[in-house]
Amino acid sequence: MKKYFTIIILIFVSNIYAQEIFFANSYTESGEPVDATLDLKIKPWGTQVYILFRNDGKPIGDPLLYLFVDKLRGEEYKPFDSRVLNIDKDATWAVYNYEFKDPGKYEVYFMNSKQHRLATAKLNVELEDKYVEAFSVQSSRYYEGAKLEFCEAVVNRKPVNVLRTASIKKLNGTVYVYLNNFDALNVDTLFVQVWKDEDGDNEFEKFIETKKYKINPEWSDTFFKYVFTKAGLYQIKIFEKNEILIAAKHIKIIP
Repeated sequence: MKKYFTIIILIFVSNIYAQEIFFANSYTESGEPVDATLDLKIKPWGTQVYILFRNDGKPIGDPLLYLFVDKLRGEEYKPFDSRVLNIDKDATWAVYNYEFKDPGKYEVYFMNSKQHRLATAKLNVELEDKYVEAFSVQSSRYYEGAKLEFCEAVVNRKPVNVLRTASIKKLNGTVYVYLNNFDALNVDTLFVQVWKDEDGDNEFEKFIETKKYKINPEWSDTFFKYVFTKAGLYQIKIFEKNEILIAAKHIKIIP
């Protein structure tokens, strides 16, 4: 009797784990996860991961799957997001490329069209270590190596004919401003301030204007065009959204 009871328990446990969810960097043609993890490190603008559901080699038997993502708030997982997957009902696995943008603890599960939960898994999402300090408003060290150049053009991400002085007559006051952080800039917007030195003391006390430029946070470098209309000594300052200075440099504009 005891031996029979043990067999029943083993079968029950096997059925629990027959359906599985994996969080993977990639997957094979047969639905095998590649570089699966339960601790996902994300970039500040988000990181995608494949959420892979495997049905133990058996047909799922449903043309629709529902993916639910709950997030831990306090002591409970609360609804956060959901998706609908159209699949071949004879498929034995399904996958969805999901992007996590917010750190936290998540519970992910799949349900079929009959609202039966098929499998559940939990994922811990954290910001990559190298970005933690960069996104603190109390620190600007992340941009210490950023380099700002004035030039006549930018070709293949390289400044051409770097300028310290630009001529309104020769270039119509047009200067390209090239910024290189040598690592991801981590922001989707740059705020550019233009200042002018009025009395020759290099204090740049006269504010001219502020411009805003949208960029891809993954870019390590970018550039924009600026037109000077009057001669003088100018300073360009580039900030991120928390008013942290990324880089600054001055240029002399002559008639």
